[in-house]
Amino acid sequence: MGFGNEHVAGTLRLTASSTFAQQYVLPLMPEFLELYPGINLDLRLSDMELDLIQGSFDLALRDSVLPDSNLKARKLADDRRLLCASPEYLAKWGTPKHPDDLCSHQLIAFKSQATINLIGPDGEQGKFNPRAPGNRLIIDDGLSYKIATMAGAGIAMHALWSVHRELAEGTLVQVLGDFRMDAEPALWLVYPKSNVLTAKVRVFIDFLLERIGNRPPWLEGEAVTPSEAD
Repeated sequence: MGFGNEHVAGTLRLTASSTFAQQYVLPLMPEFLELYPGINLDLRLSDMELDLIQGSFDLALRDSVLPDSNLKARKLADDRRLLCASPEYLAKWGTPKHPDDLCSHQLIAFKSQATINLIGPDGEQGKFNPRAPGNRLIIDDGLSYKIATMAGAGIAMHALWSVHRELAEGTLVQVLGDFRMDAEPALWLVYPKSNVLTAKVRVFIDFLLERIGNRPPWLEGEAVTPSEAD
């Protein structure tokens, strides 16, 4: 797919998860800016969700479609989640064999994470509830959440895109691998429904779909770099 148009111009305001952007979006920005010399980027990166409308953003990267009739979305990629812990934690506290075993483990919560329903290969059900009494750690930053898991603070639910390298290296271990979330999330590019999809937004969406969505690097076990995207 061809990219680049010197006549597309303007400032594009994007809000996105800082953790995802640092790993997958920012490494591609020099290439995008070279392809589109008329576009300036205003990136507001935070793992705390910023309001798309109130913040006057052109585009947001979300891990869910907001139940807001004023928004539209394009799917970027699947967002598989899995339970992980450090080898040291599992050596000390044991490896859960069933979701019911999680009640005797320390579970780490991410932001306002609610109870997550789990389904086994035979339809067997379970729950991951990091807000249950006895769990003592809540974190609102994705990188810090991963660091705490790697340090042995407990079992946590991570996105595959965040931990695929650590799983390959053995610094994190998947637990309850036969169980999955009952509704797997996805990564979405969200924009206001009332806005005409301007050229600057359209080319940015197409660029991310081509460079990330068509070949998610976390499924290849490789990092995104501009040279690999060519």
